[in-house]
Amino acid sequence: MRIFLAVAFAMLTVFYGIYFAKQVAMRSAGIRPDRLGRGEKPRRVLLSERVLAAVTVLTAVGQYVTLLSGGRFLLLAAPHPAWQVAGSVVGTVGVLYFAVAVSAMKTNWRAGIDAGERTELVETGIYRFSRNPAFVGFDLLYAGFAMMWPSWPVIVLSVAAAILLHLQVLHEEEYLTARFGEAYRAYRRRTLRY
Repeated sequence: MRIFLAVAFAMLTVFYGIYFAKQVAMRSAGIRPDRLGRGEKPRRVLLSERVLAAVTVLTAVGQYVTLLSGGRFLLLAAPHPAWQVAGSVVGTVGVLYFAVAVSAMKTNWRAGIDAGERTELVETGIYRFSRNPAFVGFDLLYAGFAMMWPSWPVIVLSVAAAILLHLQVLHEEEYLTARFGEAYRAYRRRTLRY
């Protein structure tokens, strides 16, 4: 069981470390990457982004609390080793997917919509296969962790985060269609959403 605690802790730390390292690197380049719930955008988008930001933070807190409790924090049942192995694989794939996606975006990466920032449409690398690989990375990390440590808070927050991430994808699709027009519509036709 200790090995799965270590694996889960490493998955979370690497994943969230990538997220925050990218934030710091972008800020040091004079780019404002954290746009969730900020800026000029429709009220429904602002609200959705603010709730998404809160839920993702709560999910991370719930994940770490579960690990710090030795994996005993409100577990539904004792995790089965087969589920923990499968969760380790799913979560690790999520971390790798996220890392590749964030890297491929270069300076175009943002958390949230920011109409004031001029970015390019990224269609290369992993973005040839998925329009939203960073979101896929989040979902795989959440699913993998929940498989390893099935607790009510983690499962509820992970499902809520997945729903909110999907809403964010829909908002971003509206924005990207307005921003890039036919180029984005063509990209949508040839590349899967997830």
